[in-house]
Amino acid sequence: MEKVFCEKCNDFADFVITNVRKEGTLKGLKYEYWGKEAHCKACGEVVFVPFVHDCNLRALHNEYRRKNGIIPLEKIYGILDRYKIGRRPLSLMLGWGEQTFSRYCDGEIPKKEYSDQLLKLYEDVREFNKLLEQNKNLLNSEVAYKKAKRAVEELLVLENDSASKLMIVAKYILHYCDEISQLALQKLLYYIQGFSYVFNDEFIFTEDCEAWVHGPVYPDVYNEYGNRGFNIIREYTSVNPSLIPPDERIVIDTVVRYFGKMKAKQLEEFTHIEKPWLQARGGMDVDARSANVISKKSMKDYFGLIKNRFEMKEPDDIVKYIDMLIEAT
Repeated sequence: MEKVFCEKCNDFADFVITNVRKEGTLKGLKYEYWGKEAHCKACGEVVFVPFVHDCNLRALHNEYRRKNGIIPLEKIYGILDRYKIGRRPLSLMLGWGEQTFSRYCDGEIPKKEYSDQLLKLYEDVREFNKLLEQNKNLLNSEVAYKKAKRAVEELLVLENDSASKLMIVAKYILHYCDEISQLALQKLLYYIQGFSYVFNDEFIFTEDCEAWVHGPVYPDVYNEYGNRGFNIIREYTSVNPSLIPPDERIVIDTVVRYFGKMKAKQLEEFTHIEKPWLQARGGMDVDARSANVISKKSMKDYFGLIKNRFEMKEPDDIVKYIDMLIEAT
């Protein structure tokens, strides 16, 4: 880690970063938010670290946006990603100045009316499609129109098949993981479901998972890839990442990055000490077959407690929970 200058020590020193409650002022109003502080390892004095300062500034802006119902920056970028459209074409399609949307991408906070319009486009593919058709002549680019139209059509297919999100995410994981077993895939899907609730306040899948002998299982995925158990799934899969909204993909990628490096059996052991699986099993023998559903309420309760206990503010905080699971098993 790069050293920073400590005024108290009058020397360059190593530092540690902690999560703290902070207060900041934006547009004349004060806001409390979870930020970070860097402290000199030698004397404990607060030291200035540029990336920590930038992180706190983003956190303050995010809190302002949250309190005032302004679209988060990640959803602004998410519009571009979901619909495969550039900053300038989108701004033109909206009837704004050429650089207006680009300024919002660079961090400028939009007015509430503009924010509401952008949120509607992000959340409703049909609203975007309607605007695209109405204002396609404003794009001044047939290529930009066709690219966005193709993305819209793919998203509409997904929306019309409510049960397909689970399979899309399963294929997304298989595409980006070189070697993964059915057992490990099921556990990753379970943790993606739980941590989606933690960081996005809603579940990513409509389907329920079941409390099988070897942990949580989504039957549709099990049936798709057969009884592979610990064997590697070697089927080639391909999926368009834009079918998964960016805020969901951040959680998926983080879960796969941290839990995906664990052995399948270790993931099974993790789920065997967690309340959702234990409650669904209802005290039955460890090797007894079961199709009992792990209720979404039990997952909400459990992962909500995890969020509070480990003060999870961003997906990378998942490592705190994993450390606890490793110690417990």
